[in-house]
Amino acid sequence: MHLERGGKRDGGIKSMTFPPTEREMQEYEERKKRWMYDDFDVEIVNWFDELDLANIYEYIEFRETANAYSHSCKELLKQADRVMKYLDELSLGFAYVQEQTSGIEQASGSIVKQQSHLDSLSKNVEENLLIFTKLEKALRMLHSPGSDLVTKHRFKELLADLDVGLEYVNKHTNFKDIDLYQMRYRQCMTRALTLAQTYFNNQIRDIMNQVQHQISTKSLNPTTQSALLYAKFENEASRLQEVTEHIAIRCGAHEEYNGLYEECLKTYLSARYKLVNPMVHKKFEEFASDPRNLVQLSRSSLSFYKQLCGDEKNLFDKFFSNGDSYFNEWLSDLCDPLYDTLRQRIIRETSIDNLCELTSMLLSYDNTGDEEDDSINYAYVFQPVLHDVQSRLVFRVQTYIQSDIVQYVPKPEDLSEMRGHRKKDAEEEKDGGEDSFNTETLFKDWYPPMRKAITLLSQIYQLVKSTVFDDLAHRIVHECMGSLQRAQTLVVSRLGAIEAHLFFIKHLLTLRTQIMGFDIDYVPAEVLVDFSGLQEVFTKVRQEGVSFSGSGLLNLAKASVPKVVNNMFDAKEELYAKLKNSIHEFTEASVQSIVKSILDNPDPKTAVEKTRQLRQDATTEFPRIRGIIETYIDDERTIDILIDSIQDLVIQTYDTYQKTILSMVKSPEEVDGMMEVDGLVPWLGNIVGKLHKPTTSFYLDETQSTTSTTNN
Repeated sequence: MHLERGGKRDGGIKSMTFPPTEREMQEYEERKKRWMYDDFDVEIVNWFDELDLANIYEYIEFRETANAYSHSCKELLKQADRVMKYLDELSLGFAYVQEQTSGIEQASGSIVKQQSHLDSLSKNVEENLLIFTKLEKALRMLHSPGSDLVTKHRFKELLADLDVGLEYVNKHTNFKDIDLYQMRYRQCMTRALTLAQTYFNNQIRDIMNQVQHQISTKSLNPTTQSALLYAKFENEASRLQEVTEHIAIRCGAHEEYNGLYEECLKTYLSARYKLVNPMVHKKFEEFASDPRNLVQLSRSSLSFYKQLCGDEKNLFDKFFSNGDSYFNEWLSDLCDPLYDTLRQRIIRETSIDNLCELTSMLLSYDNTGDEEDDSINYAYVFQPVLHDVQSRLVFRVQTYIQSDIVQYVPKPEDLSEMRGHRKKDAEEEKDGGEDSFNTETLFKDWYPPMRKAITLLSQIYQLVKSTVFDDLAHRIVHECMGSLQRAQTLVVSRLGAIEAHLFFIKHLLTLRTQIMGFDIDYVPAEVLVDFSGLQEVFTKVRQEGVSFSGSGLLNLAKASVPKVVNNMFDAKEELYAKLKNSIHEFTEASVQSIVKSILDNPDPKTAVEKTRQLRQDATTEFPRIRGIIETYIDDERTIDILIDSIQDLVIQTYDTYQKTILSMVKSPEEVDGMMEVDGLVPWLGNIVGKLHKPTTSFYLDETQSTTSTTNN
């Protein structure tokens, strides 16, 4: 509310709000004091009267409402005080209750924890007692097992309980008297598995007796008999395989169980041997009278045995999950008729070709590649046959070396057939094309013993052990070179020294090239016994007599002991040495025909004439010698190397001759007209150069290195 008033003292009408502000109230009080001292201003009084009249009702209403609110607030505060007091009392009560119940709570928690521990302990005791309770149950069951316990389901449960019990007693070794329970559990397991082993053995013997009875009482053809040998066993295989599996899965736990499993294997294999062996013997009685050769007979025999081994392995796998080593041993015993039959034919076999073919056939069983037969070690089964064949092959090879290489007598027709064949064959191949190549064309200009030696090495390569092959290879090459040397003597008498050396060089180069493909590494030792000490002893006794003192007899005994001498020879080194010497001898023999004019009694008076004769001889002899070389060696580069080596030796010989002549004269003018060495070199180079033909060399590396070493 806004009020206005005017007065004489304050100079006009003043206004104020309602309710008045604090500032207005202060102004009002000041003016009131002034009015009171101014003899009461009638206007002011009127103004207050008006104010009171105008606001009296609102003020009263406002005051009453405020009083009501104030009264309500006071009542609310009183009630709040009573509630707070009540809550304080409740809080004190709750604190007292909490204090009183905390002890009960702790006691209850301890009791609950103890109860849980007792429950756990009770379960552990129950479980531990269950292991020993099952032991008593197993003992009662095994005490009177009956004849068919092994086939029942509770036998599996019994073995499972024994497995758990054994694991338990082995784990808890700190228990009292645990050793006793370990022994009892072990005895129960052994007893149970022994029952399984006995049951299996009895069943196998029963099946064997039934099959033998049916075969003996009925006349069965081979096919029906073979089917009967397997059908009865296959019908019982699944049931008996479960019995052997009980033992097999526990073999790793104790050595004694391996013995039980082995007994099952032996019983089964023995039964199968008794049933199958008569059929095998009957079959090999037919093979023994078979008129076919060794290879054909062996192929049929091995095929029969491979089929038999496959059938037996399939049947064996239906009874046993492991034991292949015992099965392979049994197959070896079953193969005795095969060994005996083939051994009789092998020791009478003389054909190296047949022996090599049979050896290759047997070696192929080392890695058959048949997935179905990968568990059968045929290499082990047929190993005795392979040893017999390899032994016979080595013996026949040694005999062949002695008869066809060492004792071979060179014939004149051998030399006449070889001489000139290379050029003739080259023309035929040129006319016939590439398809005309064959081994006969390659071998027909070779000396027969070397042809046989290379053929023999090719046949036995990788058919015998590497050390045996290396020993035979060294001996074959050694004896082949000896035979070539003997033939060289015949060539010298018939064709001359130059052709004899070319014959030897050509075959040595060919031999060395051929043996490179056989990878010969081992150097054999030739063991000899030296009895030369005995001769010394006899000489000493005759001259000095015998001293019967201890030291005298001891010295005499030491001197008389034979000595073992190991002579090591390497055919490769021997071949290289002989090739080197032969090229050297060939070069010297060839040079003799060229420089013969200057070899006899050097005389300065005839030096010029002899030099002319040398040039004439060189002009005719170089083409002639090259022509001879070409009849034996068809490689142009090799021929060029040999001609060059002859040229070098001619120059060296002439240089020596010239120095000798010059040493015999006072002045070089006395032999004016004699060709200088520096002039002879290009002159000979021109002659030899015309004979060279551009080509590649088959023997280049080895011939060039050999000739360079020889000239040096």
